[in-house]
Amino acid sequence: MSDDDRKEVVNIQTWINKPDVKYNFPCNEVKENGHMFPSHLLVTATHMYCLREIPSRKGLAYIQSRQALNSVVKITSKKKHPELITFKYGNSNTSGIEILAVER
Repeated sequence: MSDDDRKEVVNIQTWINKPDVKYNFPCNEVKENGHMFPSHLLVTATHMYCLREIPSRKGLAYIQSRQALNSVVKITSKKKHPELITFKYGNSNTSGIEILAVER
């Protein structure tokens, strides 16, 4: 069973139209190896969701990630590629910031 087989499948339009979704951005998720996947970022009052489109199933997506907004510790982009945004999630503690996840 692949990772994709275990991910929740949702209807993109249904999720975009949910009353708690404040913002929706079509985008591409960029993996470390450079592969890009058509996706959607959805922002609620408390969470950010990344829905990755399923190419073989039009209108459907996997919930790729679900991150609490209060776990965002850094948002960056490069001068040469301002459209490439990196989100870093983690915890702040007395010894500094602990990065637990990174998404582009």
